[in-house]
Amino acid sequence: MHQRCPTALALAVWCNEPARPQKSTLQSPTAHDRIAADQATLWVRRMTAGGPKSMNIGNIPDRRARFDHVLKHLYASKERWDLAIVDLPANLRARARENGCDLRNLSVTWFDVCDDCRIHVLADHDHLYQPAYASALLTAMRSERHGHSSRSKDFVGDNGVYVVVTSNRAHGPHVSTAYRVEPKGVAPGQATAADFFLAAERKLRDKTNYGEDAQ
Repeated sequence: MHQRCPTALALAVWCNEPARPQKSTLQSPTAHDRIAADQATLWVRRMTAGGPKSMNIGNIPDRRARFDHVLKHLYASKERWDLAIVDLPANLRARARENGCDLRNLSVTWFDVCDDCRIHVLADHDHLYQPAYASALLTAMRSERHGHSSRSKDFVGDNGVYVVVTSNRAHGPHVSTAYRVEPKGVAPGQATAADFFLAAERKLRDKTNYGEDAQ
């Protein structure tokens, strides 16, 4: 049974705030299922002692994980995804509220929200977050900007998105998270795309074996 969300007016009364005009950007569950089932596969080269081999890297596999990472990273204003995604809609959290998400509690989980909210957040994964980390993987492989840590293989794309890839029996190699590394020593709101790229590359050097061959 599809669980409807409170209206924007109901959420505004609960928050004691003016109601925002409602705007529907929802997809039906059927449409979302079709998108999830039809996701493009990313083919990259695996660097091994035996030579390069093709490796299938899947998207973040679990819907609940996608939901959590969109809220934690894509909706985090300090990560400045507007510098990585062309024409990113303004104020993603406000858009989510208009579509039924009560995000006042920063620890909100998949189980705390209604179906309309889940559909909206998952659509933001498919149309905004996933294309950004897919692009990061492809450009990182092209530039050989990746390295191994003890538990993962990490990539930094031309767009400054830091992507962590892990593997398990259930899903094989897949993206476990993707985020933007906040530059240090830069005033809030003043960071540029170059600042984020350099911060991500610095983290890649610190966390993995990236760059060791060049030393």
